Amino acid sequence: DYKYLTPQEFEALSPWIQNASHVALVGLGETLNSPHLEYFLETLKDKITFISTSGVPLNKKVIEKLIHAQLHYLNLSFDGKTTAGHGGGRDSYINKFWEKVGLIQKIKLALNVSHPILHLTVAVDSENMNQLDKIISSAQSRNISSVDLIYVVPHTLALYEKSVFA
Repeated sequence: DYKYLTPQEFEALSPWIQNASHVALVGLGETLNSPHLEYFLETLKDKITFISTSGVPLNKKVIEKLIHAQLHYLNLSFDGKTTAGHGGGRDSYINKFWEKVGLIQKIKLALNVSHPILHLTVAVDSENMNQLDKIISSAQSRNISSVDLIYVVPHTLALYEKSVFA
């Protein structure tokens, strides 16, 4: 039933955070849904910060909050057209994802800021392997200059069958 890192749990990490130059916020769920995210970012103002997200909760208000909090890097998890990834391979999800990337870039331009820098992480499986060139060129055309390719880690037989390991 564990959903979010609490401020108390975050503060318990302070010995490590104090000595860190970079801090990445990522979760097994949607990082941007944390009710404490603004507090964490405020506490980390003197650090280089990263947030990983599927992008689903991004809207003008959330993007502006991340910019105001001086988030350095926003890592977007996007897998293209695959039933093993976010959006279940639906075209509507894919189109919405790229619209949100466009919104981020539009808001950054309007506010005349260069942060957060966008990064893309793609979990590669047998369904999206042939889409990688298209995904990377789509990212580059939207001013995302870095892309990580990772493999899907199968934790079920169904995911194993869709993975690169099958």
